[in-house]
Amino acid sequence: PQAYIAVETGPRASASAWPEHNRAAALVRLAKCATLEALREGLTAEWVRFGGADDARFRRGLLAWAEERLLGLPESDLSLPSFEEFEGLKEVQMSYLLEDRVAEWKAEWVSEGLAQGRLEGQRKLLEQLAETRFGANTAVQLVEALSGRADVALSEVADLIVTCESAEEFSACLEERRQQRA
Repeated sequence: PQAYIAVETGPRASASAWPEHNRAAALVRLAKCATLEALREGLTAEWVRFGGADDARFRRGLLAWAEERLLGLPESDLSLPSFEEFEGLKEVQMSYLLEDRVAEWKAEWVSEGLAQGRLEGQRKLLEQLAETRFGANTAVQLVEALSGRADVALSEVADLIVTCESAEEFSACLEERRQQRA
């Protein structure tokens, strides 16, 4: 049977009271990592500290725990390299492997943030154009039509703002497009 032990990993926890090669201390040290870089460095250090053949299961557990920890971040699609990718690497190689993964994440976040920012900016611009051309009520209808919909072609909405003669025509055309996509 397996036993479970509760371990305090919060701000009051200290791994310094335990021997360096204590597995609970390793978990406390990793739990205190507040950034991706700190987690990368901590995981590399623990991998080296527990590098023996008899520690392979523990290393696998550390990697699984670190991956679970990443799921708690807002960017929940993060994943660490596999156990097999880590196993057998020297400390410097592990560090580079993790640094590369963190760099990939940062590049993805920047790219996603820029794309999301552009999309939000385009939607805001269309909302302002609709309000200027047809009034506040029409702008509210447009916001509702675009809300939570990634499939709406913003260029089509822009065409409607330019080509429709009245708020009623714009609303009718917008509704027609929405029904076509449903």
